[in-house]
Amino acid sequence: MEKLLNRFIEYGKILYDEKTKEIMLLNWIKYNWIGSSKVLSLLEKELNSVKNKEFVKIFLSNCKAYGYRIDSLLALYEEKTLEENNKSSNDKGSIPYEYPKHTVSIDLGEEREREEEREIEIEQQQELEREEVAEIVRFWDDNGFGYNNITGKKKLLSWLENKIFPKPKEMILKAMEIACVNNKRRLSYVEGILRNWENESILTVEEIAQKRERPKNKHDPRKDRF
Repeated sequence: MEKLLNRFIEYGKILYDEKTKEIMLLNWIKYNWIGSSKVLSLLEKELNSVKNKEFVKIFLSNCKAYGYRIDSLLALYEEKTLEENNKSSNDKGSIPYEYPKHTVSIDLGEEREREEEREIEIEQQQELEREEVAEIVRFWDDNGFGYNNITGKKKLLSWLENKIFPKPKEMILKAMEIACVNNKRRLSYVEGILRNWENESILTVEEIAQKRERPKNKHDPRKDRF
């Protein structure tokens, strides 16, 4: 559990206060915000129960950063903070702190920058996937596998999710090339080739080429006769 928490902290997904055992989901506000009065009332209740006030501060800062109206929540937080500070300053020999000493803090600017970088990476990956799909469909359509065979295309594209081949797109295209050479432009034939490669642990186009270069019958010197 600790390793999992540390991993999410490193990825910038959560904050964790070991003292209070509280976890803050940093991106919750981005994907779950609803500005109705009922939801704000529930948020107010939940924020009141949070022990780590630094988490509350970060949450409110995120709300403002995304342009969400949080006037009532902010006013409530400031009022509660003021009350706690006044109470703390009235305690004999105590030093007022706006937040508990043992808190987890984060630079919101850096977090936002990391989040933007992750979003760019996701967009780039999605663009790559779109290009791979387009390349396979184009080969299918241009080489007589059946332009209107939508079901066949979908089944073939599902091989892109294959976790055994390091580069599934290359293997799919290679199997289609072989099908064209053998004049067997059928999905079942292409899938049969792919399954054979899986069973034989031939996982890259380089390994396909290496297998073709090997002689079928290896010379055994023990069988030589004099």
